[in-house]
Amino acid sequence: MPGKSIAGSPSSFRLLSATYFRLFIIGMGFIYVLMYVHTPLAVNSSFPHDDTLFMTIGRYLAEGRWLGPYDQFTLMKGPGYPAFLALTNWLGISVSLSHALFHCGAIAFFVAIAHKFMKSFVLSGLLFVLLLWHPIAIGPFLLRIIRESIYYGQILVFVGALAWACLSASGWRERAFYGALSGAVFGWFWLTREDGVWMVPAIAILLTAGGLRATRERTVREFAGACLVFVVVFAGTQIAFRSVNWWVYGKFVSVDSKEANFQRALGAINSVLSGGNRLFVPITRTARERVYEVSPSFKSVAIYLDGDLGKAYDGISCPLQPTSCGDIGSSVFLWALREAAAAAGQYTSPAKASAFFERVADEITGACSRGDLECNPQFIAEIPQVYREQFAQIPQGYLKVLDLLVMLQPSIHLDPSSGDEARLGTHLRFLNYPPHTASVDIPSRAASYRFLGWYYKSGRSWMTVAVAPAADLRFERIDSPDIASGFKDPEATRQRFSIYTHCSEDCILRFETTEGDVVERKLADLRAPIGFDLGSGRVNFDVTEVVADPGSQATLAENAAQGLREEAVTHYSYVFIPVLALGIIGFFVSTLFYWRTAIFNPCYVFALALWATIFVRITMLVIVEATWIQSIFSGHSPYLTSLYFLLVAAAVLSIAAWSGLRSPSSEDMGTQDVPGTILAKPVAS
Repeated sequence: MPGKSIAGSPSSFRLLSATYFRLFIIGMGFIYVLMYVHTPLAVNSSFPHDDTLFMTIGRYLAEGRWLGPYDQFTLMKGPGYPAFLALTNWLGISVSLSHALFHCGAIAFFVAIAHKFMKSFVLSGLLFVLLLWHPIAIGPFLLRIIRESIYYGQILVFVGALAWACLSASGWRERAFYGALSGAVFGWFWLTREDGVWMVPAIAILLTAGGLRATRERTVREFAGACLVFVVVFAGTQIAFRSVNWWVYGKFVSVDSKEANFQRALGAINSVLSGGNRLFVPITRTARERVYEVSPSFKSVAIYLDGDLGKAYDGISCPLQPTSCGDIGSSVFLWALREAAAAAGQYTSPAKASAFFERVADEITGACSRGDLECNPQFIAEIPQVYREQFAQIPQGYLKVLDLLVMLQPSIHLDPSSGDEARLGTHLRFLNYPPHTASVDIPSRAASYRFLGWYYKSGRSWMTVAVAPAADLRFERIDSPDIASGFKDPEATRQRFSIYTHCSEDCILRFETTEGDVVERKLADLRAPIGFDLGSGRVNFDVTEVVADPGSQATLAENAAQGLREEAVTHYSYVFIPVLALGIIGFFVSTLFYWRTAIFNPCYVFALALWATIFVRITMLVIVEATWIQSIFSGHSPYLTSLYFLLVAAAVLSIAAWSGLRSPSSEDMGTQDVPGTILAKPVAS
């Protein structure tokens, strides 16, 4: 039209906004990848049930040997993450790069789906940043070779694809594509961890909403077809895995810690009351003696459960579950039973292991039926006898979870690697040599050490630090308003310190006060948290970081990555906490005042699915903590990892739903999509 600039049209503005948004996503992702690939991982070659297991199975897959020779470890946990490691190996990229790319890709996909519902570049950008830079992803627990490193990403892709298939996809092909994608990723997710049932609330809510939408739009057949595709693809992944196991190992079985006879045996053992019970102990030593009399199969592993193997597992569970000291605690009994059976020669094949546990289950349940044993079967096989006082811990459990999820004090330290040179070298070669921290089992190798802590005696008293033999050392004094406040000493405002040195762990740090008090400690012994007296003062270490270093100081890129990581971790809560608060308020306001229209709002339905899943997951974990694994919330538990990301997504989607419900006539939040672009697709009405 004459007099009107095409460049100033609304469509041109939206196109420009979409372009800037994509550039922002790409730029932030690029910065994250650079940071991550220069951050050392902890490569643990001596964790047989976790990191080492995943690397070992991954190597077998990469070599075309399926899951390797069968033993108690082969089907202990799902192959979802080892398959990811094998693909990384085949591609010839480091595991650091594959972790970073999957993290960015999964989050970008989820945000693209969420943006189609929210239609706000501001909220979508906020969601992307909060998911991308979440401290849990770059904290010590996930900077390892562990399945939780991809688990949350699988969930984001799965729920994103399923939400689009249910709430907005139009046409049979689009519905079928997203149904197949969600089914495939859900199958991979199911083979990564064994507790995927907690996603049922999200699936149920999204499918119900999808069914209502299909009924309203008279597309029930298309929706039903997409649901069928989802189920068939998911089932296909599970059948395929079991079929290959049948071909290789002779039994149509999945993860054998969930195998029917093993579960029956575990449940039968946990049911025994004869001989007495203790909190968090599946079966006491006295009770085992009673069971040995009626179960020859169980008696065949007595030499191991009552011997050195049992003592070793008691040593693991006792610090975590003090009431179990002297017996094998419930947090580790499952693994102790498997290892005892393996030592007795029962894990030469899945069929033989299954037959053994079937005999154990039949013998114990038979004795219970005859009255030879007093038994009280549990609803869940893994959980030991539960007592009324344990349920009193449940409210406290919710508070523990809340404290962990808000991450007001995130950790920035890096954990050391483990394993001798031969084992560590084998795994590093398989992982394509990612940067890694120094191994605690290779004491002679020099490394870069960084310590953060504080020293306090009174007022402005200070100390000196030296290292022997002579090596590079930087000792800096840092502001400490928290120390002044904590000790109620207004002069103690610079009592924190930072120590950097490059030396072997046999090197000695020498601490000396102006009064001549001296303490010497090996670097190997200064693993935070740790403290010691220095004269009448106190030295405390809050953070210990060890970075493997063949002889040179950290590069500029590594120092920049470390600085960026620390900034992101320490400042994250300043943005996240307000967003979380607004999200919770927005969800409840939407539910209370706009419920009639909220059930037809895609953002609200999506947020509802996530909030329900978060609540169910937390409730499950709180019950498990009270009845089974007493230490489940010590530190940032692996069971909570995915909740951190779902919490962010639920909060931002709730804000979008609240905003949309308050002004339903306003289609534009300043951020309309552009037809024909990657993020652009009009929401079906």
